[in-house]
Amino acid sequence: MTESPKDWRGTPIEVGSAVLYATSPGRATAIVEGVVSGFHPSGLVKVDVIRRSRYGGSKPTVDVGTTSLTVVSALPASDVPTQAEANESTRVKLLASYERDLANLRAGEVEGQPSWYTEEYLLRQIARYS
Repeated sequence: MTESPKDWRGTPIEVGSAVLYATSPGRATAIVEGVVSGFHPSGLVKVDVIRRSRYGGSKPTVDVGTTSLTVVSALPASDVPTQAEANESTRVKLLASYERDLANLRAGEVEGQPSWYTEEYLLRQIARYS
């Protein structure tokens, strides 16, 4: 039987473990909170992302090396929205914006809009974010 992988401190990493790791979106450093969902034969760990300290990425699942992970007993409590909550908030805001623009377009208020910003375009965007 193979031994389970360990984080940089020697703590065993198991499916369901809460983990933290640092990443570099652009020139900044961000902390990512997640839960281990599996392992690759290459040794990488599949992590389901719960929350990022900076919004430099949007992948719901990422592959991370074991030496980059820190296993924690539980993810810290936070008022910061999870990645899914942030995505949903953005979706709702975009949908409302497109619906408002469609109403303005139908009312004849098109001043300053580019020629491609048509009713057809807005209806496609509303369907996309609905």
